[in-house]
Amino acid sequence: MRLEEARSHRPPGATEGTILLATTLTESVSRLFGESYRDCIDMSSLQHRRIVCGEFRCGNAETVEKY
Repeated sequence: MRLEEARSHRPPGATEGTILLATTLTESVSRLFGESYRDCIDMSSLQHRRIVCGEFRCGNAETVEKY
């Protein structure tokens, strides 16, 4: 699921938080692959992205994984 799709699938009443997406496992200096999205680092973007906290796990730069 792409980030745009993830935003559109936000469940009612969900809270938003500033998150960053790790592009690769080795570049994720703060969190490992599969960690909570709210703590991920986006090495591919200079701007913060916003998405539902806790709803998705880190994937690659183009995808997010629901859990």
